[in-house]
Amino acid sequence: MSHHPIEVPSWPTRKLKQAYHVGTMNPADKRRGSQEGAGLSISKHPDAWRQIAPGFVSGDDWVVRPQEAAHFLDIHKLKQPHRAVIETWGIEKGLTEMAPIFELTYFDDEFEQDFTCLFTNEQDAIAESDECGCQVTPVQGLVATDALKAISLNDCEPVMVHDMLTIAYAELALHLTGCWWTDRLDIERLSAPRGVFFQTQIHRWSTERRP
Repeated sequence: MSHHPIEVPSWPTRKLKQAYHVGTMNPADKRRGSQEGAGLSISKHPDAWRQIAPGFVSGDDWVVRPQEAAHFLDIHKLKQPHRAVIETWGIEKGLTEMAPIFELTYFDDEFEQDFTCLFTNEQDAIAESDECGCQVTPVQGLVATDALKAISLNDCEPVMVHDMLTIAYAELALHLTGCWWTDRLDIERLSAPRGVFFQTQIHRWSTERRP
């Protein structure tokens, strides 16, 4: 009997003709802990991001335009077969591993939706559950190795592992320009579309300060 690999739908991408970066264009100035990993964070709404994250989004506004076709992985359009490929790749490359983690879900009255928190430390999960009055569930989940933490400039708490691994896959395996999250534009809910373009692609972009 022959073995047929799982068919993966084509990878969803989108093109960007122009975006904005707030800060400097020097990769060495990149702060650790960005939700977009080690690349340069970009958006179409820089003023919204100044309001959402005033302590982290500051500096000059830069208009960035690709000098050639720029393809970004559309994160929100990824489906389970895509995620399975990414997870397998991450384990094979030593970027992630399966380990016990602790999950709790609670309803946030302000945002009127459920939120899930993931912890590698059970005591931290229990302390958080006492605050929100919810139950801790032990599960097997993906955790980051030091290798993923290093290339992403992120401590990779469990809730961030999938995004950081997906960013790495888009750059190292798919060789795309960057990644894009089509989040809702809602400043009160701390949300706006955002993206990242990889530092290896900077030479392919023209940049100028926003007037």
